[in-house]
Amino acid sequence: MLFSPAATTLDWRCLVVLTSALVTSADVPNASAEPQRFSVQTASTLSDPTTEFCYKHQLFPYLDLACELAQKTFRLARIISIEKKEDHEFPDEWVSIAVSAEGPVDEILDAYDRYTWAWLNAVPADSQRKVRMALGVA
Repeated sequence: MLFSPAATTLDWRCLVVLTSALVTSADVPNASAEPQRFSVQTASTLSDPTTEFCYKHQLFPYLDLACELAQKTFRLARIISIEKKEDHEFPDEWVSIAVSAEGPVDEILDAYDRYTWAWLNAVPADSQRKVRMALGVA
C-alpha cells in the first residue's frame, strides 16, 4: 500500500490528503489500478517562512506534484516534512520535502531515477531548484 488514508493526520509539518489523479499508476510498479493524487494543505500546515517562500515563488503546484511523484514512484514512501531551507554560505533558498522510502536498494534507486526524470520533465527550470526532495531509506 502506498498511502493509508488513516495516516492523513501525522506529526508532519504538512498534511497530505488523497484527491483525484494527475499521474497514472501504469508507470509505477506495484501501484494500485486506481490513480491517486496527493495534495499539500498549505495554509495552516506549513511554517510561516515556508508558506511565504512558496507564495513568493508560486511553488504550491510544484509541492503538490513533488508529493504526488514521491508517493507514486516509491513503492513504500511517506512524506516526513516540508520546510524552507537555505544555504548559509551562498544565496540559495529552497523548500525541502523529506521523504522516507522502504524497499530493496535497487528498487529505491530505480524509483529515484524515475522521480527525477518525471520532475525534470514536468517543472520549469527556474522552479526545479526551489523544490528539492531529501530521500531517506528506512
